[in-house]
Amino acid sequence: MIVFYVSSTGAPAGGKGVLSLIVQDPQDVTVAKGQPATLRCVVNSSEPDYTVTWLHGTEFILPNDTRRQVLEDGSLYIRKVAGKKFNTTEGQYSCFVRNKFGALLSSPAQLRIAMLAKEFSQQPQDDSVKMTQPVVLPCQLHSTPDAVVQWERNSNPLPQSTRYVPLPSGDLLITMAQNSDAGSYRCIVLNVVTKKNRTSVEGRLYVLPTPDTLHPPQLLTVNRQLNITAHMGTQLVLYCVATGWPTPTIRWIYNASAVLGNSSILRISKVNVTNAGPYMCTAQNSAGQTSQIFHVNVVQMPSFNSTPMSKSFPSARMVKLDCQANGIPKPTIRWMKNGMPLLVEGRFKPMPYGLLISHTFSTDSGIYQCIAENTVGRIWSAAQLIANLSATHPAPPVNVRCNSYNRTSICLQWDPSPNGLVIVYSIHSFHAGKMEPESITNATYYLAKGLLPETNYTFYIRGYTNEASDPSNTITCQTVLMGSRNLQLKAASHTALRADWTTLSSDTPCGGVAEYKLQWRRFRHASNNVQHVSENHYIIKGLIPTQRYEVRVQTSGNEDDDLPWTDYTMPNRNGLTDNSSANEGADTILPNLNRTVMPPVQLEAEPVSPYSINLTWRDPRHATDRLVGGYYMICYTEVKLQHSCDNYVKSTTTSYEIKNLNPYTLYEFKVRSHNLDGNYGTFSQAVECRTVESAPASITNLMSRLENSTSVCLRWRIPNASNGQLQGYVISYSLLNQSLDQWPTIFLPVDKANLQSCWRSSADTVSMHLTPLEPGREYKVVVRARNRAGLSAANEPVIVRTTTGPLPTFIPTLPPHQSNNTDELHHNQKLGIIVGIGIALMCIVACITCMIFRRRCLKARALERARLYAPRTTNGQSAGNTSLSVSAATVPAPCQSFESGDHLHRPRTDEVHELQCLVTVDPATTSASSTHIPPLPHSHLDTKGGVSYPNGHLNGLKFVANGHVPNGNMHITENPQYEPYDCNGHYDNVNSESHQLLDTERNPIVTVDDSLLLNDSFNATQLTSLDESLPRPPSLSTVLRTVSPVLDPNG
Repeated sequence: MIVFYVSSTGAPAGGKGVLSLIVQDPQDVTVAKGQPATLRCVVNSSEPDYTVTWLHGTEFILPNDTRRQVLEDGSLYIRKVAGKKFNTTEGQYSCFVRNKFGALLSSPAQLRIAMLAKEFSQQPQDDSVKMTQPVVLPCQLHSTPDAVVQWERNSNPLPQSTRYVPLPSGDLLITMAQNSDAGSYRCIVLNVVTKKNRTSVEGRLYVLPTPDTLHPPQLLTVNRQLNITAHMGTQLVLYCVATGWPTPTIRWIYNASAVLGNSSILRISKVNVTNAGPYMCTAQNSAGQTSQIFHVNVVQMPSFNSTPMSKSFPSARMVKLDCQANGIPKPTIRWMKNGMPLLVEGRFKPMPYGLLISHTFSTDSGIYQCIAENTVGRIWSAAQLIANLSATHPAPPVNVRCNSYNRTSICLQWDPSPNGLVIVYSIHSFHAGKMEPESITNATYYLAKGLLPETNYTFYIRGYTNEASDPSNTITCQTVLMGSRNLQLKAASHTALRADWTTLSSDTPCGGVAEYKLQWRRFRHASNNVQHVSENHYIIKGLIPTQRYEVRVQTSGNEDDDLPWTDYTMPNRNGLTDNSSANEGADTILPNLNRTVMPPVQLEAEPVSPYSINLTWRDPRHATDRLVGGYYMICYTEVKLQHSCDNYVKSTTTSYEIKNLNPYTLYEFKVRSHNLDGNYGTFSQAVECRTVESAPASITNLMSRLENSTSVCLRWRIPNASNGQLQGYVISYSLLNQSLDQWPTIFLPVDKANLQSCWRSSADTVSMHLTPLEPGREYKVVVRARNRAGLSAANEPVIVRTTTGPLPTFIPTLPPHQSNNTDELHHNQKLGIIVGIGIALMCIVACITCMIFRRRCLKARALERARLYAPRTTNGQSAGNTSLSVSAATVPAPCQSFESGDHLHRPRTDEVHELQCLVTVDPATTSASSTHIPPLPHSHLDTKGGVSYPNGHLNGLKFVANGHVPNGNMHITENPQYEPYDCNGHYDNVNSESHQLLDTERNPIVTVDDSLLLNDSFNATQLTSLDESLPRPPSLSTVLRTVSPVLDPNG
């Protein structure tokens, strides 16, 4: 197989970086044995100082190698190519080039020794062929490189003829043999490198007459392999040669369907992916048929879709290097850094687009090569990364150390950075090549928790100011609990017991000192005495002689109720003589002359119920310290709160029952004495006691979902108070109205609750399948929680209905207090739809009624106007020869003026109203009331245009200006005044509003009869001229401008 190597280099990335080193791969070389050879490595470096070394396979060639020498231009010169078994110079050679930024490793070049075998594996033999039939003459001789084969007939070169076809294997195909083809044939094989040749023996070919009988087709061996690999873009030639009489017909069929041709030779000039598949050639004549199948596999050299780009990067960021390649088969991608294989794990993550480097270090600078390789060949592309660091770049932490804390934790400690600039530290860990999430701390220690047991973890630390430091040294630790407690007990006196123990790895808090929790109690008593100590030994005092005690030591803060006890029986009073070390503060019952009030002794606690604990203690023995008329102060708190004291109660006796406690909760109790003088002593030795369990609280939010005709999924929320160690859930269900204790039940243990989940749930919910059920039936379901104290109270039963047909749209069954009646739910939905439709119909009817009533009012008003005003026509002439025609129901012409040849002037807005009309009023003949627009006694015309007005009218007005409706200097003000008319067209004086005169000076020229202005009602929709630059005739220089009032809210 031919393997290709192609290299490419990354381009500059937006000016952020340029690849400083470019290398061209050396080419394959074939030389004769004993001859010299030169392998060239072309280098282009932006830095003049670079070095070139060579590798033979995976081993670097040493500078003192006498057979091979690196020349000044970087080429490798081999003085004499040897092919000895143990001292060969054949093989693959790669050049390794380095400058100050990094290094590149070229693709390997193959050095081969040219050779030509001495013996033919196949050569011509005497043979015969019948006229018009094909024949193949063999010639096979191994050669490196491939030899050139020439054929001769009768010691002369073959004549030029298309019937002579040299095959790639070296054989000769003669199609349609003729009498002239008879003769002696031989092949001459030439090696172009060694200049040596071999000549085969001669084989005699006899040409026989044309067959006179039928012969079925028979395929000749031309293609020595039926599985053929074709390179994309190259030419593919398949041969199908058959003998037989009559001459067989050849057909090529692709993929068992497409007929490609009928020639013995099938050529595909440029192979592509679609040419892969089975090719069958069939040879057929009247005597029979035969066939042969070739399987063509198309391969393609890798090619890059994207290549990495050179760039600079800051510390502790992410860097992405793109690299994607196509090829057949699909290429594999691997990476090298500075010419060495890059282990892609931890911070280096392979991504679909290329390589992702997280939490970058300055040491990540270098030259990266992306290599895409398949069976055809390989290509590579390179890019350069340069760290962008400031002068205040912090130094990394030093002296990082770790120790195993327990089976899931490791304690890390380190010393601050030497320059002291670090503000915060990040802790990074990985195992088995997998990077774990980082953690942050501002201390110089950290406890890594939640790790896998008995697993090696590797850590490094980074410091941060405005930027990140490089990583510290890496360190590896295993998660394992180291050491054993080895508790030793020995009586120091008849009332004192000495306890000694060894330290566990978990005893020393990370970044702190060791602290222990020493517990002791009378044998199998309910309460424990507690003492926190920092040494690994302690003398327990105030014990009762001959009593059996239990002792254990725990790591403070990591208590375990299941930790085993070590028991010890105290000696009697006469069985042991106290020594001085034991007597030193050994018995808390002895008088203490430095105290006025001594603490109570032998404090013990006994749980009475889930909500109460009874305490008992003893007074000091000496009468001088005996409380007379005093009292005791009891302090207690929940242990998990880690408070010194939350609650205080008084007692005048040496026993007291503490009530209103929480079930199955560990409490700490202490007692101190108070005398009549107001003095009090220290608290007694603390004891711990746990209340007993009680039945758990009820589960809540029980829901069901139909899974199929015989199964439902139940889901509920766990009890908000377990009141003990929760064991599981009891699911009861029944078809009949039986008492709850007679229902069939299923028990779901807590440890299996998550394994049977059938509903998407959270940490505080549980779900399970309830099956098998009877199809088409109704069940009542109750779920109760259970602990060692018993069952919780039963919730209200949930109704579950199975179905016999297809599952309905999912509607969860809710708890009873939310609604467990789906019929009622469906009824409410239907009722809501009906009410909605009814409201919509009522609104439609109301709208239709209003429209009919409104049209009747409009019609009545129109008839009233027709009665009040007689039809008249006013013809006014202007400079523009514009006429205005006003019908009986119309108002004076709009405010406008024209000059000959002028277009209508652009409108302008008024600061009082957005749109208004200026009308002319004669002050000498018009009263104050007549200045209203329109005059008060006239009727109102609807602005929308009623049904009584024909098309082509604007609210009852039709204007003619050179045959067109003028629209350049006119605006329509909708309802500029409000006049209260009733539906019969009569004016309502009670609700009328006065109109104001806003301007008495400026008015446009209105070309209408003055009588119209005094007698006609102005339309409710006014036509307004806002251009006051129009000229005014002298006769109208005193015409006043009136302005309509602001609209009423009803329009």
